[in-house]
Amino acid sequence: MNVNFIAYNGIILSIRSAMRSQNIISTDIPNYVGPYMPLQLSVIVKSPKGSKDIYNVFINNQVKPSAVDKWNTIINIDRGFSWTYVFSLPFKTTLDTQLRFFQYKINHRILGTNSLLHKIGIRKTNSCTFCQREAETIEHLLWNCPITQTFISSFTNWIINNCNSINTIDLTIASFLFGTMKYGTVFNKILMRTKLYIYKCKMREITPAINGLKFDIRYLFDIENTIALKEANLNNFEKLWEPFKNLYAHDS
Repeated sequence: MNVNFIAYNGIILSIRSAMRSQNIISTDIPNYVGPYMPLQLSVIVKSPKGSKDIYNVFINNQVKPSAVDKWNTIINIDRGFSWTYVFSLPFKTTLDTQLRFFQYKINHRILGTNSLLHKIGIRKTNSCTFCQREAETIEHLLWNCPITQTFISSFTNWIINNCNSINTIDLTIASFLFGTMKYGTVFNKILMRTKLYIYKCKMREITPAINGLKFDIRYLFDIENTIALKEANLNNFEKLWEPFKNLYAHDS
């Protein structure tokens, strides 16, 4: 059963207001059970602790998200691929809540692409913002689009030319969309920020370019540096970021 919780709560508030105006005591009315509310939504609405309880639901919830079956039919998943690992990876990679939530939207196929916005009547067309040829799904926008592919090629070359510890980068649609630890934690942070940058270019209707990404990587570095200072973990932070220092230098 599909329930509009906004409408439901509006009805409840109206009933309570009418009861107060008529001096009706709530204990005189049977306690009827309301509509079913999913666990994830219930935690968001009722939790007094906020993000800690929500995080625990994401980590401990054993129910397979519906997006998993959709992803399995769209892309070629390697044998041994772990969706549990994919859903936990953003939390293992960064404390930046913006990046975590953005990756969450990718994983659960709720990112606001033209394809999705067209289905719900917000966009007149589902065409890709960049190439204007194909439907703008998540996998097209962030990987299959020829404009995106050109940018990703420039991105990998930029990384290789500026990081002595990385000689080659072998990305697949799965490793790019969902993340990879093959090249270390910092690389995966950069990968998450790169995907967000592509999406920001889509929203601004501009072509993604390395010069634009450089500002975002510098911003990412500053955020992670601030977090490391607050956590008194600066030495480890500097050690992890050292191989990538040329990426956020002003003349890189």
